[in-house]
Amino acid sequence: MQDIRRQIHTGAARLLVMPDTREERAMVEPGLPDALPVMGASATPSRRPLGVTIFLAVLALGAIVTLPVAFCLFVGLIDAAFIGLGPTGLSGPALALGLFAYSALALVLAYGVWTLRRWGWWFGLIFLAGSLVSDVVGGIVGWQPPLISAAFIAAGLLVLAYWLRLSVRAAFRS
Repeated sequence: MQDIRRQIHTGAARLLVMPDTREERAMVEPGLPDALPVMGASATPSRRPLGVTIFLAVLALGAIVTLPVAFCLFVGLIDAAFIGLGPTGLSGPALALGLFAYSALALVLAYGVWTLRRWGWWFGLIFLAGSLVSDVVGGIVGWQPPLISAAFIAAGLLVLAYWLRLSVRAAFRS
């Protein structure tokens, strides 16, 4: 009877402990294959910080929304004033090419952030710095009202400060 209780106890302990490495799996169940599928959960927990996921979602959504606007500018269905750029001196197709380039770069960045590539962090840093410069220039030149420009600059500085946190950088290192 004592032997049966011991077997039940060790079997239950095996079910409660999830081995992390191949060696630990081999110690718990020597006859089991290396990879066991887990229903309803990923084999490895997500390492992406929540703020990075939010940044990724906003970035990807912005790139996807920008594509039809760029297409409409390119074919002449709308003009620069319609999207709030005012008198920039650029033609619709020229603005459209700039928006297409922005969308392409944003989607490449979104891929790098989604997969937590090291270059994704650096590209994100450059992208955020460029966005801040654009917001400052837009406020000085008058492309947008001063209050909106100040709000974009403040939000950009907050996102940049978050991006430079050690925990965010560490997520892209591993």
